[in-house]
Amino acid sequence: MIRKLKAFGIDWKVRCLKDHPLLTGNMAYCDMPTNTILISSLIPHNEQMSALLHEIVHIVDHRLSLEIDEDKTMRLEAGLFSILHDNHLQF
Repeated sequence: MIRKLKAFGIDWKVRCLKDHPLLTGNMAYCDMPTNTILISSLIPHNEQMSALLHEIVHIVDHRLSLEIDEDKTMRLEAGLFSILHDNHLQF
């Protein structure tokens, strides 16, 4: 499955895959050089959406040079995902 999103005027591909070398040990991976987000299709749908949001936070961090560490990225994603989920907002 391939989806697309646009971030900062750049088109990104979102690919859900069973297996990929960049996904080894990860639920998702943001490949900045190719503008591709890879997400494991082996995790439940809610976790796929959470992983996508996590990678979007990485894109924002990278693009705006915020220098957010992984712990803060995880907490920011969890907070945003909770708000989206609790209000039945989909992306």
